Amino acid sequence: MTASDHAQCTQTVAVQPNTTYALSAWVRGNYVYLGVTGGPSWTPSAASYTRLSVSYTTAAGQTSVQVYLHGWYAQGTYYADDVGLSGPGGGTPSPSAPGSPSPSRSSTGPGSPSPQPSSSQPGPGGGLPKHALIGYLHASFANGSGYTRMADVPAAWDIINLAFGEPTSVTSGDIRFNRCPAAECPGVESDGEFTAAIRTKQAQGKKVLISIGGQNGQVQLTTTAARDAFVNSVSAIIDRYGLDGLDVDFEGHSLFLNPGPITGLDDQWHTMGGADFPIAMTDMLLAGFPVANTGQTFPALRPDQVAIGLPAAVSAGNGYLAPAVVRQALDCLVKGQNCGGYTLRGGPAAALRGLMTWSINWDRFYGYEFQNSHEPYLNGLP
Repeated sequence: MTASDHAQCTQTVAVQPNTTYALSAWVRGNYVYLGVTGGPSWTPSAASYTRLSVSYTTAAGQTSVQVYLHGWYAQGTYYADDVGLSGPGGGTPSPSAPGSPSPSRSSTGPGSPSPQPSSSQPGPGGGLPKHALIGYLHASFANGSGYTRMADVPAAWDIINLAFGEPTSVTSGDIRFNRCPAAECPGVESDGEFTAAIRTKQAQGKKVLISIGGQNGQVQLTTTAARDAFVNSVSAIIDRYGLDGLDVDFEGHSLFLNPGPITGLDDQWHTMGGADFPIAMTDMLLAGFPVANTGQTFPALRPDQVAIGLPAAVSAGNGYLAPAVVRQALDCLVKGQNCGGYTLRGGPAAALRGLMTWSINWDRFYGYEFQNSHEPYLNGLP
C-alpha cells in the first residue's frame, strides 16, 4: 500500500435471494479488511495468518454480491489466502462495473484480483444534472432570513429540501410538517399555491424533498412502533405534497457529532475555515475510512452520491467559505488541481454531484452570492 492506494481487489459472486452467506479469508498484515455489502470484518494487526469472517444475508430478489479485500493507506503489504463464500450457489452473476484493476501490492493467493470498479462511474441520476446545486428552503419557519415562496425559488436550484419535518417527540417516530404561519412568515402562500409551485418545479426537472430532523428535530427510532410511525407519517407528507423523496438531516442528539478538528486520511487535523477542510472531509467519503474504535469501516461512496455542504452566508452557520475558497476545494476534488499540498486518496472525482447549502433563504438575504458564484462553475464542469 501507498499513501494514496489501499490495494483493493473485488469479485462479483452469484447468490440466491433471502439466503445467509459466510465470507471468510486467512489474512496477514496491518489493517486488513474483508467485506461484503452489509458490513466488513477487519484486523488492525496480524503478525501471523488470522481468519476473518463476516456473515451476510441477501435481500429479496438479490442474485449477486460483490466481495472485497483491501489493506489501508501506508500500512505496508498485506497477504490473503483461502478466500471463500459459504452458502448455496446462484446463477451467472452480472459483470462488475467497468474500470481499471486496482494494482495490488500484495499476494492474494491463487488467481488474479478482479478489477475494482472505477469510482468515477456515475450511478443512476434520477433525472438530476451531473452537477447539481442543492439548497434547503425554510418552509416551516423564517429563522431571521425571511420567508421565500416556493414559486420565487430561482431556477438555479436543482434540488430543494423543505425544512423541516419534525417528530412529535424524540422517540415517537411520528413526523409532522407544519408550514410557516403567516404571523411569522408574512406573504406565505396557501397550501394550494405551495403545491402548485412544487408541480411547476418538477415540470422543470427539479426535485423537491421533505427534510427530516434539523437542529431541533431529534429523531430516535428505538422501537418497532416508532419505525412504523416514521415510515407511515413521512409517506403521508410525501403523498400530500407530491414530493420526490426524503432528505435526512439528523443533528444534535439524533447522532454523535464531532464539531471540532477532524483527522483526515492524511493523518492531519483539519478545521473549518479553509479549503483543506471540505477537501479532506469529502476525500474521506470518496475513499472510505475506518470508523475509530469500532472495528468497522465506512465504505467509499460513488462521486455522484456526494455533494459538499456549506453555509450560504456568514449568518447561516459556522464554516462559511468565500467563493474563491470553495472553487479551490472544487478544483482539487473534481480536477485534482490546486490542492494546497493535500494528496487525494480517492483520486479526482469528475462526477462529484455538486454543492449543498443552508440555505436558499439565507442566500437570498445576501443577494444570492452562493448561487451566482457557484452555479456557473458547476455548469461549466464536464
